[in-house]
Formats: sequence, structure tokens, C-alpha cells
Amino acid sequence: MPEIGVNEAKTHLLKLLERIQNGERFTITKHGRPVAELVPVTRKDPEAIRKTIESIRSYRETLRKRGLTTQRLTHCGQTWKTHNKRCELLDYGTSCTTAFGN
Repeated sequence: MPEIGVNEAKTHLLKLLERIQNGERFTITKHGRPVAELVPVTRKDPEAIRKTIESIRSYRETLRKRGLTTQRLTHCGQTWKTHNKRCELLDYGTSCTTAFGN
């Protein structure tokens, strides 16, 4: 990301804004130190957000129907990471292989 001094940014703000609208990004510096970033505004797509939330809810329901909970999945992930092997959830009666669908 190109750097631009605060005085230069102030002088050429309108030109910078046009470039930012075209997708460019700038770091504003004061005495050579970064103090801000000028970046394009990202538009939120309400329909995409709604679809993502619905997808997460659907997946959560699928896991629930399989008898899986966040606690079980978290346990499997932590065990996998620390022991680098599959764990058995004897107290839940479900193996991590089952939990991850492998």
C-alpha cells in the first residue's frame, strides 16, 4: 500500500478519493509514521449475510441431528492439535472420526 504524507494527502484529497473509489488504498503518514489508512468502503450485502447465517444454522442443525455438540467438536480439535492423532470420546460414545465425518 503506497504511503502518502498528511500534507500531500490534504492537498490532493479529491484526487486520492477518486483513486480510492477505483480500488486503490493508501497509508497516511505523519513525520514518516503511519497514522491512518484510506481504503474503499466495502458495501454489505444483506442477502449474502442472510444466506450465510441460514447456512450456518442449517449446518448446526445437521450436527445436532448427528448428536454432535460444540463441546465435542472442540474437544476433538484440541486433541487432534495437541496429540496429532484421532481421539476417542469414550464419555460421549462418539469418536472424532465420526464427528468430522471421516
